[in-house]
Amino acid sequence: MKITIIGAGISGLTAAYYLNCLNKENNTDIELEIFEKSSRAGGNISTKTGKGFVIEEGADSFITSKPWAVELCRKLGIENKLISTNDSNRKTYISFDGKLNELPEGFFLMAPSNIEAFKKSLFFTDEGKKRILEEQSLEPRSDEEDESLESFVLRRFGTELLEKVAQPLIGGIYTGDPSKLSIKSILPEFVAMEQQYGSVIKGISEKYGLSKISKTESGARYGMFVSFSNGLSELTSAIIESIPDLKIHYNSAIEEVAKSENGWQLRTECGDKIETDALILAGPSYISSKLLINTDNTLASLLNEIKYESSIVVNLVFEKKNCPSFPEGFGVVIPKTENMNVIACSFSSHKFSNRAPDNYEIVRCFLGGAFHKNIMEFSNSQILNLVLKDLDTLFNIKSEPYSFDIYRYPDSMPQYNLGYSELLAKIKAEIKKYPLLALSGNAYGGVGIPDSIKSGKDAAHYIFQNLTN
Repeated sequence: MKITIIGAGISGLTAAYYLNCLNKENNTDIELEIFEKSSRAGGNISTKTGKGFVIEEGADSFITSKPWAVELCRKLGIENKLISTNDSNRKTYISFDGKLNELPEGFFLMAPSNIEAFKKSLFFTDEGKKRILEEQSLEPRSDEEDESLESFVLRRFGTELLEKVAQPLIGGIYTGDPSKLSIKSILPEFVAMEQQYGSVIKGISEKYGLSKISKTESGARYGMFVSFSNGLSELTSAIIESIPDLKIHYNSAIEEVAKSENGWQLRTECGDKIETDALILAGPSYISSKLLINTDNTLASLLNEIKYESSIVVNLVFEKKNCPSFPEGFGVVIPKTENMNVIACSFSSHKFSNRAPDNYEIVRCFLGGAFHKNIMEFSNSQILNLVLKDLDTLFNIKSEPYSFDIYRYPDSMPQYNLGYSELLAKIKAEIKKYPLLALSGNAYGGVGIPDSIKSGKDAAHYIFQNLTN
């Protein structure tokens, strides 16, 4: 029996890993094969090391509150290699009105959990604080219609929280437009807290409490994020090494897939035809749509309805003496009202230990997304100049970087916009017609690494069960 996976990102690799496990556990005879259009595996996970630096070219960590990534690490025998973010200075800053403002201690994504610290904050106006705290007395929404992130925040917390926090922090995570992002698809726990407790703030207090949300953290739940000493590529390398018989065909794009008498037929860009018993499409939904267009136009059309945004990651290394104004925190997010090209910065050398020699700093800058679509058309020199201009504004950096790298990720972030959950339900219903076809990736239920791993694991179990039955 032969199972083919298209796409060697984390989801495709995870599918291969769990299929290999199932093959061994059940003493079956399964041949695994992956086709990857690029020259390497890992997708948006890629690490560059050397001269004492560990530089993440894409994702730099994953959250542990979703168990699937940690579970995979445990099965691979590398759980003991996981490292947490540094204990000190787990702070998020927001650039507003040309100043860096610390998000109040205990701020849980977009709502305060430490009310006293929130009241003392100088970041919010008195009127804004009053409006935000009024959320505790508002009636919960009575209907279950989909609602945008923007609508939810305005309804519960008001304009100031939307502009200062929700848009740059939550919208930034998804590189999306808050007026389009679906609150129930990206933050279902906030919707649930409103319904269960009548208030998001009350829900955070009841469900999590200050004992579970560090009083010294703000913004993202940094204490729940982990990586590896040598970067996230340790994970993808461990997966590949655990499957010695895995065939990965690099620089091998598939142009079309079609149903055959006994399974599926793949056509390569060279025109070669490959037969396989079962198939997992582990790439972006628009790629899967293109592959399926002549097999199932309905399914292809549904897959193509999932929209994507692009992003750029710029890693810069500076000598510490040239950037004395870097704040003692993990990152800065920048609202669109600031009119900058950089939408967020992360301080890798603060966030994790041993990312750079002692006399250097690594700054990761993020560009693109829903409000900066044209940035992908700029040259590398133009992008560098824009980034340096913004870093000068933010941190008063006048010097050239010691080194820099620019990584482009076109159409890489699926947008969980209004109607996404209904669209996903239609896709799942349509694909049931093909018991030996599965979809996996960050377009189908979660954009983070643990979500993608779960997607790959689920696809593996689904295909194995149907194939062996």
